[in-house]
Amino acid sequence: MKLSAKMRSVLEQLSAEDKFGFDLVAGAPSLLSRYSVYVLLARMEDNGLIAGFTVRAPSGFDRRRYTITIEGRAALEEQSEVSP
Repeated sequence: MKLSAKMRSVLEQLSAEDKFGFDLVAGAPSLLSRYSVYVLLARMEDNGLIAGFTVRAPSGFDRRRYTITIEGRAALEEQSEVSP
């Protein structure tokens, strides 16, 4: 699967640790925006590259946290082999 720069950024960040969508935007502000990141995350989740799970924040609100899947790691590895 060919990864866009945005998808690659998300996978690279999630390969280090699970994150919330807002944290992903903060990690790549030139690529991701808070307005479009959740559409991208939903598409990546539908494609099996990432998985989202709900956690309860100290404020009492449920928040969605994302993790990279085995398929996501494989796609990132494949992309890394193709382009430096």
